[in-house]
Amino acid sequence: MPHRLLLLLFLLLWPFAGFACDVAVVAGRDDNAPISYEVNGRNQGIGYSLLKTALDKTATRMELAASMPWPRTLNRAKSGKIDILVGIHKTADRLPHYEYLNPPLTTTAYTVFFLKEKQDKIRSWLDLKQWQGSIVRETLSDELLAATIQEDLNLLKVGSLPQAIELLVDFQRTDFIIAPLLPTVNFIQKTQPEILDTLGFLQTPAAITDEYIAIAPL
Repeated sequence: MPHRLLLLLFLLLWPFAGFACDVAVVAGRDDNAPISYEVNGRNQGIGYSLLKTALDKTATRMELAASMPWPRTLNRAKSGKIDILVGIHKTADRLPHYEYLNPPLTTTAYTVFFLKEKQDKIRSWLDLKQWQGSIVRETLSDELLAATIQEDLNLLKVGSLPQAIELLVDFQRTDFIIAPLLPTVNFIQKTQPEILDTLGFLQTPAAITDEYIAIAPL
């Protein structure tokens, strides 16, 4: 475990240490493995584990919020119903609402997933213009990624990663998905491991961005 990050977490989370019975409500995305993810209705991930260790040192009990769409989670944090967010990107519109803990928890690389039968046709980002792709709507909140994606790409904005995978693999209505590399691979391994061998991805990422732990207004 990164001891320097743990020490910083402890110091920054000290405001929660007022009483031993205090509770910090924590939330993260449920498809962002290995940071935060859901398996059989149970939230887990290294982000939660690290945060729990730091909160234990402030005599604060960690309570995981119920799984819900990420935009709703962010709104509940803004309104004070969620105290700490795990695996959040830093964007200009979010800066006034959350205190981001440095250093970042990890980095995320975004890439393109496609069926291997198209690996001779999709070799670079330039090849995407002629194909129909999809991207999870929330992903576009990552400003670095949004600035990198070519405006002339034909992208269908969907509500969730499972929906994007279904459109690509089951219905074959799309030709590629733009998604975070490691969380997507982890999600497929845990939910549909049988399709993993049918997918390929571009080796060169579109963007590499930081993911943080952030404290909502107390």
